[in-house]
Amino acid sequence: MTAQVSVPALAPRTRDRYREIAALAAPIAFASGFALFAQWVIVVVIGRFGTQALYLRTLYLPLTFIFSAFHAGIDVSTQVAVARAKANDPGGRGLSVVVRGTAAAGFVVMAGFSVLLAVFAVPLAEALGAQPQSVGPFAAFVRFMCLAMVLEVPWLVLAGALRGWGRAGAASTASMTVMVLQTVTVYLLGGPGGLGVTAVPWSIVVAAVLGLALTAILVRRNGLGVLLTGRETEGPERFTGALRSGFGVLRSIGVPIGGTFLLLSLLNSAQLRLLKRFGDATVSGFGIGNATQTMVIVPAVGLGTAIAITVNQGGGVAAADVRGVIRRGLVIGASVYVPIGLLLWLGSGTIARFAAGTAPVAAAASSYLRYVGPTLACVGLMLVLLTVLEQIGAGFTAMTFNAVYFALSVGCAAWVAAGADEPTPFFATLAVANVAALLAIVPVIRHRIRRLTRAASNLPDPTT
Repeated sequence: MTAQVSVPALAPRTRDRYREIAALAAPIAFASGFALFAQWVIVVVIGRFGTQALYLRTLYLPLTFIFSAFHAGIDVSTQVAVARAKANDPGGRGLSVVVRGTAAAGFVVMAGFSVLLAVFAVPLAEALGAQPQSVGPFAAFVRFMCLAMVLEVPWLVLAGALRGWGRAGAASTASMTVMVLQTVTVYLLGGPGGLGVTAVPWSIVVAAVLGLALTAILVRRNGLGVLLTGRETEGPERFTGALRSGFGVLRSIGVPIGGTFLLLSLLNSAQLRLLKRFGDATVSGFGIGNATQTMVIVPAVGLGTAIAITVNQGGGVAAADVRGVIRRGLVIGASVYVPIGLLLWLGSGTIARFAAGTAPVAAAASSYLRYVGPTLACVGLMLVLLTVLEQIGAGFTAMTFNAVYFALSVGCAAWVAAGADEPTPFFATLAVANVAALLAIVPVIRHRIRRLTRAASNLPDPTT
């Protein structure tokens, strides 16, 4: 049963609410940006191990999206379940049932997929077009990566629990430490250690073990030691109930989040295919623009997560207060993204020339940033709202919206640019689609807020 709290208790002064959302969003956004930077450094380091090492890592890229989808689903599912558990009982009673259930369910799902992938590693290598002499090494690399990715589940669950409890700083400390450990280990084992690309899965294993130890310490220091003792889950009946609850959370929260990751992968592939006819320079320029976009929109996920945590911790919140939380979050988002959009528009040429190696590539990148850059303010705010939807129990609504948005934007862009000799119409259409998508998501989230606040049953107790 959801705790009922008076509206005044859930409506602190406006300044305090802004501060609360920003305090949660800042470390989450910073940790996400740091993770992207660390992954880029790792790719650079792998490039120094030789052509074969970088080739194997590049072949593995499609699987990166899949594993990221699983990890994000498990991480965010834990975060949402813990935030709701805090709303039900701020003292933390029943918390270990929630977290251990999610951890067990996530481990089972991740292990099952990894075993399946390991069994079909050789056919997968052939399907990805691996050179005959690289099939064996790639299959071995994938199998080791499968094991490594399963071992990451425990620390990810504890980090998600910290974030859901409102300890975003501690969770971000754990995440950034793990990424530093991975980067350093890849460099040491792959270079001086002589392991080459095999250093990548080894680095994940080492970082996962040490990361688990660190998150366990942080969990205890933040007053959540019950997650480590697990007394509330003793006995087969309690554990079965926790596992069943964990699968329920993964199904309602994790599946649509993972599905969105896969949709993003398909979107990028479709855009690249459509741009190929304009030449390699256009594809490379688009890659620069797209990478810039990815870095720019990272804070949106952190902000959306902070808003969702605040809403989920509120329990039976009045609709007016939910709207107030989201409105204040959007004000923070607009204060970040409107200046960024303006800077990308004004500085499109400078950014493109700095990032591109040749004039044709710079011209394509500049065109993309000039048209799409200003509308990244719309993309950022839309992503904030979609993240909120995903984490308040409307994940399938968010995934459906993404699917429609991706299909219409790519389809319309392809139709408009069908007879063009250069990609400008394609980029301009993407920009229009970004603005239209932000306008379209507003009534969707209003409808979901009404459903969320109409009955407390829309936020089920994860301990049942």
